[in-house]
Amino acid sequence: MPVLAIDRTILALLPPTIFGLFWFGLPALIVILTSLVCCLLTSALMQYLFIKKFVPRKVSVITGILLALTLRPDTPLILVILGAIASETIGRVFVKSLKRNLLNPAITGRFVIAIMETLYPWYPKLNMSQPEVDFFSGATVLFFSEGGVLRPDLTESFLGLVFGSIGETSFLVLLISSFFMLKYVLIKWEGPIVMILLTPILLVLVPVSAEVSGHAPWINNPLLYLFGSSLLLTAIFFLGDPVTTPKTKKGQIVAGTLMAIACATGKISFGFQGLEYLMLLLINWNCEAIDSLFMVKNSVKQNIANPDSEPYHLNGHSPSMQDREDEPFLMYHKIKSQSIQNPWETLIKARLGGRGGSHFPAFLKWKAIKNRPDSVLIINASEGEPGTFKDRFILHHYPHTAAEGILILSHLLNINQIILVVPEDFSDSGSYIINCIQEQGLLNSSMKTSPGAYVAGEETALIRYLMDEPAIPSPKPPLPVESGWYQKPTLVHNLETVSWIPVIINNPLQWGKGRFLVSLSGAIARPGVREAWIGDSVQEILDKESYLNDLEVGAIQIGGVSGAYLPLNQNPILLEQEYLSSLGAFLGTGSIRLLRKGDCLIEDLIQRTRFLEESSCHQCSACRIGTQNQVETLIKLSLGKLSKRETELFEAQIPVMQMLSLCGLGKMAPIPYQSLLRHFPEEVEFHRNGNHIRACLRKNHANQNQSKTGSMPVRRKPLISTAISG
Repeated sequence: MPVLAIDRTILALLPPTIFGLFWFGLPALIVILTSLVCCLLTSALMQYLFIKKFVPRKVSVITGILLALTLRPDTPLILVILGAIASETIGRVFVKSLKRNLLNPAITGRFVIAIMETLYPWYPKLNMSQPEVDFFSGATVLFFSEGGVLRPDLTESFLGLVFGSIGETSFLVLLISSFFMLKYVLIKWEGPIVMILLTPILLVLVPVSAEVSGHAPWINNPLLYLFGSSLLLTAIFFLGDPVTTPKTKKGQIVAGTLMAIACATGKISFGFQGLEYLMLLLINWNCEAIDSLFMVKNSVKQNIANPDSEPYHLNGHSPSMQDREDEPFLMYHKIKSQSIQNPWETLIKARLGGRGGSHFPAFLKWKAIKNRPDSVLIINASEGEPGTFKDRFILHHYPHTAAEGILILSHLLNINQIILVVPEDFSDSGSYIINCIQEQGLLNSSMKTSPGAYVAGEETALIRYLMDEPAIPSPKPPLPVESGWYQKPTLVHNLETVSWIPVIINNPLQWGKGRFLVSLSGAIARPGVREAWIGDSVQEILDKESYLNDLEVGAIQIGGVSGAYLPLNQNPILLEQEYLSSLGAFLGTGSIRLLRKGDCLIEDLIQRTRFLEESSCHQCSACRIGTQNQVETLIKLSLGKLSKRETELFEAQIPVMQMLSLCGLGKMAPIPYQSLLRHFPEEVEFHRNGNHIRACLRKNHANQNQSKTGSMPVRRKPLISTAISG
């Protein structure tokens, strides 16, 4: 089982914690234990007040340790207690009421303590012989009482043999923890590295105020600042936080630059102690706005179903899902009145698979959770995957069918609590479904808007989001049906999955192998949602009408953003999991995306892989590093600059990435590349031979054009900015 980043972060905090205990002794131990215990107790109290149940959180352990490491060993315990309470209330509970973890909790608590220290400098120190402390400095060399013409000793500052904050004095120890974080933890390295490298440069360039210069003329010495400030701890552990800081690389660079400016100018130019912490809170609050400046526009489009279109059944029949406004919830009422015999056995025999992408047999989940007390049903209609829009279609066209499926399933499984998760722009449809469910007696039903992140579609990540935690996957076991939402047995289903339940109950004999909704997009005249049978072929769907608009299809990508590329040739491509597995593909969410003949598949794959890289939660090093390497490798391939050795190394990393990644994002990310190697080897070889995207053309297509027309090969249309090619 992969070691979670949260556990590795705790390990990385041990060296500065141990050094602080060794150097400062009992006072440091008291501060650390007070901060840790208060954070855990406050977390428990908040959970009891709001959800009536306590779930131990390792993030509170990290908050408690980090807060203590930024404090002096002589900090009054009343301030430590108040800071810990502020961390868990303001930093975690209050801002999460805004549906986001906007502020880093430890920084929030530390800032509250700093304000109290500034406004009320009345507290006694434990050791009166210690110097007066600059409340945001890490070591003696930056204290106000350390002024003078003699420069402090660099060696002592480097080793940490000075008075200061518990975890910030030793640059050497923090350097060890920083390397560990950068190598093994979900650290965003662009921002921290920019902050660490740029701050010493700015120290030399920014003007020094007369007060500071008269106090200590050596205070803008880059090495002294690097060794004696909180720069390293702030950059690595706070600016590297994956939840509260910008997600894009350029956003991270901007954040690192702003932090460096705050570090350099705060103490040196303005005499403002802790400006970098205030800047970090502002970055936390505005990280989405920063990211929005650098998001790649239209690189991977999120196709939305046309509200005016209707599902098309292959055999010309009416759509199976039909909202009966004259008789709403007819199947549900018949089941409750026992007019339908053995509905449970009917659903079990139907072998309905999950329609969220896994196609895991739903009845296995049902059997595991049936009649378990305090169980919860979560319906996921968030759809954060590009090219998939079937659930939005159901929300718009068939809310009654969806509501009836939820009612039937909750009745048969004896579940009394429902949570529906919908996209923010479909909140009206979600509210309507919840109102329908509540009118039928299930009052403990609610709707939440989704975080929109692709990785949040994973069931444990979604559960964590609904528990006001970061939307990142958790290890299994325990399975959600055993311990999920606030440790209750939890069943997570895709909206389409439950929407088929009334259809099965109404006419089980016509269910056959099953039906599903297909999201069609790409090089197609009428993108939208179609209804298909398990086992139908892609060619049947595309040939039913003139979808191609006289465009010749060169390839399809099936299954979603991490789906396989397949050639659309004479051989039928059956929409059946066992058959698709033989092709190295999977059915996934049922999406089919068409690419024109002549479109560059390598370029297209770069776009899709970039989306996966940006969507990674960075919790697993294998996924974080693996998706980054895949983007870099594909760009080199597209430019014809990928060596044989680099190819071998990259392909050797694929099974490691798939084995060590915690969720499906990292496990599935290599599949599109593997499908190109298998089904389009000439495309890969063409680029490998130096034919990069500026003249991107398959050899066989070029030869065909030359043989037919005798003309020069047609240039292939690039799908991404040519800036990538230099």
